[in-house]
Amino acid sequence: MSRREAAAARRPGLPPPIGAVLLAWVRAALLRPGVADDPPARGVAALRALDRRVVAGLVMVTVGVWLLAVTLAGERAADPLDDIPANGLVRVDRVVDTAEAGVPAGSRRVTLNVTLVAGPREPMRYAGDKFGLSVGGEQLSPFRVDLPGDTLRPRSQLSGQLVFDVPAATATAALTLGGRPLTTVDVPVAGAAR
Repeated sequence: MSRREAAAARRPGLPPPIGAVLLAWVRAALLRPGVADDPPARGVAALRALDRRVVAGLVMVTVGVWLLAVTLAGERAADPLDDIPANGLVRVDRVVDTAEAGVPAGSRRVTLNVTLVAGPREPMRYAGDKFGLSVGGEQLSPFRVDLPGDTLRPRSQLSGQLVFDVPAATATAALTLGGRPLTTVDVPVAGAAR
């Protein structure tokens, strides 16, 4: 018996360390009469001597360590904001035909509910008066802009409204920022929302 085992035996309240128990089982299996002279039989006998629960526990620990290593080495979960361009995007959430007084003859007023989303790495700079609506080759300026500020921090977003007076027959337009097309907009028929 080793010193550690003897010390554990002297302390009745504490169980022996698991390593000492495993070592004792392996020693007992290897030193059985008739097995000590045949090395292959010694290994088989040692495995048979181990309790099935210990073997199952060792297998589970091995699998757990392997899964942890695979998880840590694998790619991190995809972040939806990583798909956004570095300077962000503008999304049109809804287009509403706005019945207001004072609309020029032959035109109607539409409100675009928009969301600006800044990219994950850089701030997004914008200016409300730089937005436009391209209809049939004509660039229209907004009648009213409800987008406070001019910069979004990375990974932030802002919702607001852009209001335009468009020709009455308009069905499709392109939202632009600084003359650069952002997205196509389907304009609803008069009195409807989309």
